[in-house]
Amino acid sequence: MKKKTTDENRRILIFFSVFVLLLTVFIITAVSRLDKGFDSSLRPFESGWRDESGRICDITDIRVVYRTGVAPAVRKALPADIGDGDCLCFESYNVNLVVSVDGQDIYSFTSKENPTGFGYGTAYHEVGLSSAMAGKTVQIAFERSNLNTNTKRGQLGSVYVGGAAPYIHRILKNNIATIISSGLILFFGLIFLLISFVISDNERLPFDVAAMGISSIILGFWLLVLSNIFQLITGNIYFARSFDRFLILVAGLPLICFFNSLTHTKSPIYPRVEFWLDFASIAALVILRYAFNIDMMTTFVKILILYFAQFLILTVIMFVRHEAYCKANGIVSGLKFYYVGIMAFMICALTDYSLYSFKQMFGNSYGMITSLGTIILIPVVLIQFMKWWTKDRRVVERERFTNRALQYALSSDSPDESIHLMLEFMGEELKCKRAAVFEDMHNGRFNGRYAWFDSSLEKRSIDLLYVPYRGIIDEIFNSYRINGNRYVINDVADYRDTNQSIYNLLLSYNIKNLVANPLEVDGEITGLLLLMDLPDDLLDEASSVAALTSYFLSQLILRRDEQKRMKHYTYGDSISGAQNRRAYDEFVSGKLDLSAPFGYVMCTIGDLEEISDKGGFEVGDDLIADMVHLLSDVFGTENVYRLAGSRFVAFGFETDETYFRDDVARFERNSKEKGLSVLVGAVYCMNGTGNLKTVVKNVNEKIKAARKALSSCSAENAPFPS
Repeated sequence: MKKKTTDENRRILIFFSVFVLLLTVFIITAVSRLDKGFDSSLRPFESGWRDESGRICDITDIRVVYRTGVAPAVRKALPADIGDGDCLCFESYNVNLVVSVDGQDIYSFTSKENPTGFGYGTAYHEVGLSSAMAGKTVQIAFERSNLNTNTKRGQLGSVYVGGAAPYIHRILKNNIATIISSGLILFFGLIFLLISFVISDNERLPFDVAAMGISSIILGFWLLVLSNIFQLITGNIYFARSFDRFLILVAGLPLICFFNSLTHTKSPIYPRVEFWLDFASIAALVILRYAFNIDMMTTFVKILILYFAQFLILTVIMFVRHEAYCKANGIVSGLKFYYVGIMAFMICALTDYSLYSFKQMFGNSYGMITSLGTIILIPVVLIQFMKWWTKDRRVVERERFTNRALQYALSSDSPDESIHLMLEFMGEELKCKRAAVFEDMHNGRFNGRYAWFDSSLEKRSIDLLYVPYRGIIDEIFNSYRINGNRYVINDVADYRDTNQSIYNLLLSYNIKNLVANPLEVDGEITGLLLLMDLPDDLLDEASSVAALTSYFLSQLILRRDEQKRMKHYTYGDSISGAQNRRAYDEFVSGKLDLSAPFGYVMCTIGDLEEISDKGGFEVGDDLIADMVHLLSDVFGTENVYRLAGSRFVAFGFETDETYFRDDVARFERNSKEKGLSVLVGAVYCMNGTGNLKTVVKNVNEKIKAARKALSSCSAENAPFPS
């Protein structure tokens, strides 16, 4: 069962690995092919710009003036070989601008009031050129988009001359790591969300899978927005700007729900607090924007740091309380690996925020560091989920196994047959070579009464399992208790130096490994279940299965013994131990095959009444017991019946009349040696019989003849009267 579960886990991990590998190969291949066609058509155009004072500099070094919000206009000659399809491509950050060629305006961009204010973050521009502009001077004049906001954040960058499509390709290529990681985060978020819908009973999930899925989708989508892919594809600046500002502020609630579900101290207070804090953060942005007309470019960074701080504090409180609860109650925390992932996520998010705050110094990371932290957290969650999934699958398999074992236990009226079926089921399911049940013989030895052998093995005598208690069984029981109710021999060679008795026994039957579990009834050990020669990866699972099924086996043995007792009371003769008249009637009316050959023997003790009168009933009872013993020794215990008084019947199922006659003669000879006076009538039905009453009548006549002959013999030997 564990092997099946392990195979499923391996297939899932292989699927994810192949998916990621193929995605990576596809992207690398696609990018490399596009690079060959696109890179040669783009020309960097950032350096060599001249400002109004005549100073030559890189355009990326030009910033808007802090107080006026205006940057000096910069000029540069266009290449002499530009074509009609070329563009001047560049990105800007929170600036309005005008592009002119030789004093003639050819392009302008002015930000409009939008949900976030006048600031719009990064925008990409494609200014169309023509061959007629070759060698002419292009000028760019720009100013801060919102002059009422005191900030130094206003600049241009990534300036190229060439086609628009190659420029878009280059920007996407620069952000490809964020795009890929965001796509993976979205993918795994959808997987978690799908799992939450597929598994109907979410109570048994190891954590709030839906919350993890939602938070992954929110973070993945937000990181895609930061990569500017939507802006590049759609050209809609304000759409991306709104998502950039608001989406991250709703990611805290599902994350807190997920963290809360990991703890033993689950409390609804944490999600409620986070909900209102999320609501308050968004409300603060909106109120400051519309009530006080403060641009979100100014307020977002401050609110975001407060938002991140409260989220961190709430998370720490939650996990500190969890650890205190575990310590107070002696519970294993189980969150060590989660802490690693969560800490990596927090550090990466804080680092990304720091880079965002000092973008003009370090450049824009476009959420790449946060993507890295999320990608560290998600595999940690996936690994823990797979561990739970494996454990849950084992529980399901064990429940299935238990149900099947219970079905086998109840499948037959015969406990013996049910035990054999259960051993066969366990042997085949666990792929072992041998399965056996020992029973305590109460003579210092355990006898393996039930055994199952794999079809690849020769069915050797079950006596091979007849082992002494001292040195072997007691060692198994002691080790079982010491090891927490578990006894597994992974390799018999390990016992060469520790327990020579077990080593020699297992080695003599070529047993390589072993799982044992005692059978107990009312706290008393009555037997032992053994599973031998299993695959190495199923040993632990077999130990758990043996613990489950040993109860059913114990109950079946108890039921078998109870049936024997009940059968003895119902069908047994209390004096002789033979089967009684009721058992005889049921046998001849339903179980005896009258069409097959059989022998019918009826006998009686000739002088039983006289012996009982002289010696007492105890002496007579002893004679009856001796009679049954003699008959059972020849015809078998299961074929001997006491009908009444000194009248007994035995069936012989020999295949030839000669053998039957030899058995009857052996019984008479043994009786004579025992000193019993026995009257015997025997008939062998070569072709069966159509009427058993005729057979009985014939046997009775033989007994009468024998009694008459015995009486005549006694009269002849009697002394003459005086």
